[in-house]
Amino acid sequence: MAGNEDAPAGAGCRFDTPFDSPANTLVEAFEDEIRKHGHRFEGPLNVHVTLQYPEGVTLSETFPGRFGGVIRGSNRVEIDRVK
Repeated sequence: MAGNEDAPAGAGCRFDTPFDSPANTLVEAFEDEIRKHGHRFEGPLNVHVTLQYPEGVTLSETFPGRFGGVIRGSNRVEIDRVK
């Protein structure tokens, strides 16, 4: 996993594809929209996908989604649902 050098301020993680691919994927979460319910939490996310081809063609698309998880202990967070 790469750093957040391409992420918008206050958002997301960038995940590089695990194989030689012309794709970049950025998962963006919005801290101020994450809601906590007891030990569970949920919030919206965007998945930004960019495909870059040798011919100079670049295609980008954004897909909205939601994630959820549970907080275990003082600093262990598990994401158990992504839609």
